[in-house]
Amino acid sequence: MMKRFAPKKTGRLAASIGYGFGEAPKGASLSTAANARAAKGETGLSVTMYAGGGEAFYARFQEFGTVDMSANPFFYPGFRFGKKRAKARLGRAIRNGAKKAFGK
Repeated sequence: MMKRFAPKKTGRLAASIGYGFGEAPKGASLSTAANARAAKGETGLSVTMYAGGGEAFYARFQEFGTVDMSANPFFYPGFRFGKKRAKARLGRAIRNGAKKAFGK
């Protein structure tokens, strides 16, 4: 959803948006994480979403604005919009993986 909300002038900002397990890549200017657990009390899995870095160094400027430019939020609104669904899918994947691994 973040890519849909990102400005499309050059396409670099949308191309810089990604996700992974663990830490965001070095140079990413925006990042946040979603965590999910298969069941209460179990260790969860964390997915980190990030944007910016390299040619899209201006991601933070777009999201929060500057003195001369108003904010054009794309990252956190997109994250909030899809967070619940992403956590549900992540939890389901953990449960299904555990069932498959332990034969239940």
